[in-house]
Amino acid sequence: RYIRLAYADDLEGPWQIHPPGSLQISDSQFLTEPPEISDEEVERMTAVRRRNGAAALSHDVRTEATTPHIASPDVHVDEANRRIVMYF
Repeated sequence: RYIRLAYADDLEGPWQIHPPGSLQISDSQFLTEPPEISDEEVERMTAVRRRNGAAALSHDVRTEATTPHIASPDVHVDEANRRIVMYF
């Protein structure tokens, strides 16, 4: 229920894990309980996934769409502007 942060002085490591996690979901602006969605909305999402040829899920579409979680950011090094950009 938290995002993990690993850091190192070198890309090849050694890597350290920041305990106990850098952001608890309860401290974020994200939902902490699954929202209610209608059966019709689940059917619509399932149809869209089929139409787009999406990979199979290890669980059902309702669980995928409503389980509160924090995803790891997509991190890019912007050499030209000497910065690190993170997309959540």
